[in-house]
Amino acid sequence: MLHQSIAPFRRINPAILSAQCLASEPLTEDIVKKDLAMTLKRAAPVLKITGTPYQILDILLGLVRAEDLRAGGRPLVAISNEKLAQYTDRSTRTVSRCIKRLVEAGILAYADSPNGRRFIRRDRSGAIDYGYGLDLTPACMRLQELQESVTAFQEQLKLEKQARRLVVARARAVKDLALLLGDTGISIMDRLEGILALPLDPVSRAKEIETIYQNALQLETKLSCLGDKNGAAISNTTHPHIKKEVETNRNASNETSLNSSNDNGANTAVEVALEKKPVATYGKLQTGSTTALPSSLLAGVSIGLLSQACSEVGDLLQVQISNWNTLFALTEDLRHLIGLSEAGWNAACTAQGRHLAAACLVVVAEKALRDPEAIGRPGGYFRAMIERANDDKLNLQKSIFGLVRAYGFKGSQL
Repeated sequence: MLHQSIAPFRRINPAILSAQCLASEPLTEDIVKKDLAMTLKRAAPVLKITGTPYQILDILLGLVRAEDLRAGGRPLVAISNEKLAQYTDRSTRTVSRCIKRLVEAGILAYADSPNGRRFIRRDRSGAIDYGYGLDLTPACMRLQELQESVTAFQEQLKLEKQARRLVVARARAVKDLALLLGDTGISIMDRLEGILALPLDPVSRAKEIETIYQNALQLETKLSCLGDKNGAAISNTTHPHIKKEVETNRNASNETSLNSSNDNGANTAVEVALEKKPVATYGKLQTGSTTALPSSLLAGVSIGLLSQACSEVGDLLQVQISNWNTLFALTEDLRHLIGLSEAGWNAACTAQGRHLAAACLVVVAEKALRDPEAIGRPGGYFRAMIERANDDKLNLQKSIFGLVRAYGFKGSQL
């Protein structure tokens, strides 16, 4: 019977019988001691083996001989409970309970002698002739199963870690969106706090908060789009006296360049501040430029002109916009500055390219910094500019020239 190697004083349960069943036959294949030790230690959290049981398992793995792990062998360890108690600084009763815990976990089996002593007799080759002790055969038989459980456990841990990170990120994003939504955001915050208070596992909590985030994002996009339909903000951001000066200078025969840089595109942009789309004669003025424009709507707009127009942005971010790459690096900060969602920014880049989208973004940020009351929803203002660009009605050069003139007018008053 399976329990013949178990001392009569032990109480047998189904878990112990299952372990004894695994140990009823010798090993069918060679086991590498290192692989066995690493697998069992990694599987310890899966099997809920911690503390003293883990210490005892570590001791047994250190004492088992590599030659006993060959096919046909039996990995026995003959060590008394008193010695284990001495090594672990625990009582013998505690050691006995810990060994039982390892047996019930299916990685050990009892190989008891009639009198309870543990010893091993070996032949001249070093193989076990007969012996009694603690048998690691169940762990060897389950090695493949334990390796699979370890892999699944690590994947679960990785998934939960990602879920916790998502919860933190999405909860922060929902709070930011709730502030933008005003009264509507109160109910969203109540839902968020309710989910955070529930005793959910990380994955389920992440799914619930992701749903709340998507709903809040849709509401924010809807409200932003409602603001986009009102184009009054675009015409009101340029002051009347500035508009008059722009029209006067446009019709003047001689125009003094405001940009002292060597960028031909910037000088030409100031000289021909057209309010409508550039006509064919304008193309003749650009024949001296050797740099291909990334978008036709950027005709006459250079990075030098943008840098001169967006002085408030440069002062706020403590950076000089000297080239397009510098502007691209600032887009994330500018996006947060005007409250534009990542989806809105990506849609703009897809529709008009990074150059025009970045130019519109920095112009909107500059206008919002100069006159916050004139632009109630900078994110909606940006989307409106992209929509005008999609309809080929955007005249970005006029806005940039107006910003330059406004900055010069302000400086002359100081």
